[in-house]
Amino acid sequence: MFLTPVSHQVKQATLFSLLTALLLASPVASRAADVFVGVPPFNPHPDQEFTIDVSVDVGTAALGSYDFVFEYDPLIVTVVALAGGSTPEFSAAPVTDPATFTSGLTRFVAAQPGTSTPTGLVSVATLRLRAAHFSLAGSNLDVRVLGLFDGMVQPLPAGVFGSSMLTAFDAAVPTTTSTTTSSTTSSTTSTTTSSTTTSTSLAATTTTSTTNAGTSTTASSTTVPTSTSSTTSTTTLPRPEICGNCLDDDGDGQVDYLDPDCCEAPVVMQSTQGKLVAGKGSGANAKLTLKSVLAQGGFSDLDPLAADVTIQLHNAAGEPLCTTLRHDRWRKKGKKGFAFRDPSGSQAGLTAADIKILKSGTVRFSAAGRGLDLTRYKQPDMTVAVGIGGRCSRGTVGIRQARKGLVFP
Repeated sequence: MFLTPVSHQVKQATLFSLLTALLLASPVASRAADVFVGVPPFNPHPDQEFTIDVSVDVGTAALGSYDFVFEYDPLIVTVVALAGGSTPEFSAAPVTDPATFTSGLTRFVAAQPGTSTPTGLVSVATLRLRAAHFSLAGSNLDVRVLGLFDGMVQPLPAGVFGSSMLTAFDAAVPTTTSTTTSSTTSSTTSTTTSSTTTSTSLAATTTTSTTNAGTSTTASSTTVPTSTSSTTSTTTLPRPEICGNCLDDDGDGQVDYLDPDCCEAPVVMQSTQGKLVAGKGSGANAKLTLKSVLAQGGFSDLDPLAADVTIQLHNAAGEPLCTTLRHDRWRKKGKKGFAFRDPSGSQAGLTAADIKILKSGTVRFSAAGRGLDLTRYKQPDMTVAVGIGGRCSRGTVGIRQARKGLVFP
């Protein structure tokens, strides 16, 4: 029996095949997931509440569960509530302990049963926070990852991109100071010797008499009282209007894109349809539908992916609805369309918004919401304003009572 020798080339090919098989059988390491802590939509005043989002970019992997710790300075900011994110699989509120909301470390955990979704940028939670009553300091708003797993319960490496929040000055600290100093000096000195008497008063006549043998001299003079008064007044200039925080920062009675400081030359909006329909039962359960034309031209370069979008409804009672939809919450929809979706309604009740730019240059806008208080809208007129970056569109419509709710125009 003869054995045929194996050539060197055959050995190399066999070894290469084995290595290739081993590499294909080995699990491929996933890229690190990115955890984002949202930036506050405005610089809060003392005792003011605001919300931030927590999102995870898992790329092509499916996010199955997470275990996070929210870290913050409890002297600067505290947690009011924790809600789910805008991604449907994580829209339910995460598990947390409200007793830790003022501790500086709040843990929250959530999981979903899917194995293939969600992928990409996943909104997992919304945190409602409150700024401290008195603070001029700042607090980091960070997340520490205790666990992050894909749909097959395999761990995902993660990197965290934190945020920070600075509180505004306390309203109790005066911005105007006034100091008045007034002083009047008056003194009387009387000295008596065997030959001279001197009497001095800054507020009266001073008389000096000297008597010597055979000589008598009398001198009389009047001294005007001395008074020094000075007043120093320093006034801090009014604060500017901050566009997009839904506050009247400069105190002129106009909020955000109703203020010329934010919108000097508004475009006239054409409201094509508006409806507020009351839901079943009582309370804040009305549904909103709004359709309008922002502009017939000049707005064709609008990009909600790059600039935040502020939506305001204003009437004689104030702002029944005002919210800013951050640019990172919008997505492309077709070639010249943009869409915002938030099933949780965390943005003042708004669940959807769409912007579509037509070939003619006309820009259409629509929005929908739920959980609204219908009584806040029962005014004869309402102004609708939409601001994007430094441009805005607004118009006033008449409110009519319909069988099921309110309609406009």
